[in-house]
Amino acid sequence: MRCGWGVFVSCLLVAHAADAEPTGRRRVVVPILSDAPEPLPESSVLPARPPPREPPPLPPHFGGAGQLVIEGELDASASTTTVSGVGDRVTYGAAPGLDYFVFRHLSVGLATGVSFRSATVTDSMGREASTKEWRAFAGPRIGVNLPLSRDVSVFPRVWLGVSSEVWRASTDASGLAQLPSVDGGASRRRAGVSLRVFVPLLVHARQARVFIGLGPYLDVAGAGAGPDGASRTIGAMSVLGGTVWGPDPPPDADASAQAAASRPRFGGRGGVVLAGNLGVRGGVTTYDQSTAEVVDVRVAPSADVFVVDRLSVGAALGAEISRAKLENRVLGAVHTSTTWFASPRVGIDVPITSWLDVYPRAGFTVGMISSSERSVSLARTDRDDSGAVYGLSLHVSVLAHIAPHAFVGAGPTVEYRTVAGSTDPFRGDAPHGRLALDGFVGFWL
Repeated sequence: MRCGWGVFVSCLLVAHAADAEPTGRRRVVVPILSDAPEPLPESSVLPARPPPREPPPLPPHFGGAGQLVIEGELDASASTTTVSGVGDRVTYGAAPGLDYFVFRHLSVGLATGVSFRSATVTDSMGREASTKEWRAFAGPRIGVNLPLSRDVSVFPRVWLGVSSEVWRASTDASGLAQLPSVDGGASRRRAGVSLRVFVPLLVHARQARVFIGLGPYLDVAGAGAGPDGASRTIGAMSVLGGTVWGPDPPPDADASAQAAASRPRFGGRGGVVLAGNLGVRGGVTTYDQSTAEVVDVRVAPSADVFVVDRLSVGAALGAEISRAKLENRVLGAVHTSTTWFASPRVGIDVPITSWLDVYPRAGFTVGMISSSERSVSLARTDRDDSGAVYGLSLHVSVLAHIAPHAFVGAGPTVEYRTVAGSTDPFRGDAPHGRLALDGFVGFWL
């Protein structure tokens, strides 16, 4: 029993010594295993995720703040036409403009323009008359771009400026009656304040930063010093322009596809070129004491196929329609002319750089022309004329490839035409010579 009690007392002493925890010794705690998950440290708890934010809107392809736009009338041109034994006509002009978007889709700008027209006409009795007209205008404008889609927008603009117009008529010694203005003279001057409203519909080539447009316009000019009083003009015209400064347009989602599509080179065998001259300029001007109407429309779509590398064959089909009308208290006169034509041709592509080509084309023209003149005066004269048109043409165009499979072009045009079977005994088979500077847009497949 003594041994048993001794062992028991020894165990109690050892347990008491463990509970005492003398200095210098640490208490060992045996963890109790449990199925409950151990809590994470306070520093490892993730903060709450903020709500998703909408991405900022992409800048517009056209109309973004800071963009600078340059444009001009698409039918701005320089040309001279000579009709042997009948007369000649010279026309040149330009109407460039600048617009700067100070805010998104809101622009301020400057519009300018100058034009000159000269015409000499000989009637069926051999009497000759000539007219010359100078016009100029300039003024500030404001516009609002209204996007309809990624590629189409309406860009109405209003501008207020000053305009000047000089019109003169002269005759030869044979005594052909002059075209008088209301005061009976052979010249007219107008200068004053003018207001124009132009509402074009624009189609954009986004990555190329260019556009083409067409729309109606309204001109209101003050009486100024002109004898015919104030005038109001309603008409339509086409424009061509582009963005030359400002933020780049956002990239398209199919940029890689466009890059792959741009690998084929213009002028390769089997390539098809679609282009066309499109000029629309017309209007009706009503003065306080007279009316003048001028309409000029030129439409000439074309197609060319490269049968071998750099050599193409093709044709252009087109129409030229013009109408001029003048009415006042002294006289009334209306002249209309319509020409339908087809021009087969061959062309040679001469590449200059990766984005620039010279593309001369030569061919011949066949077609029909009809014209009429109606006048109301003391000596009334009416004349109708028609006949077949034959001629030769040469176009030397410089093409700038502004986007994959798209280009703009400009260059001189020389044409020589003659009319066969004319019903006018004085005009007969009068040949026509034309030298002009033409511009156009096109695509190739």
